[in-house]
Amino acid sequence: MTVTIDIKDSVADKILYFLESFKNDVKILNANDTAVNIEEISKDDLDYNYIVDARQKRLEGENTYSLDEMMKEFE
Repeated sequence: MTVTIDIKDSVADKILYFLESFKNDVKILNANDTAVNIEEISKDDLDYNYIVDARQKRLEGENTYSLDEMMKEFE
């Protein structure tokens, strides 16, 4: 299961330290706050239907690739 949470900077180190104690059960995917840009998208947003469609395709097994992975194929 993957969970995305928003942690205040004032407690981020404490939460990451706590999660590190569960390293056999918890994998920290990205602890770099500057690399993650979280944006709330409401149902009124023009991109909402694209996101819902993409999530459904992933649930149905469609693979997704990062831009870095795609660029390696063209090198």
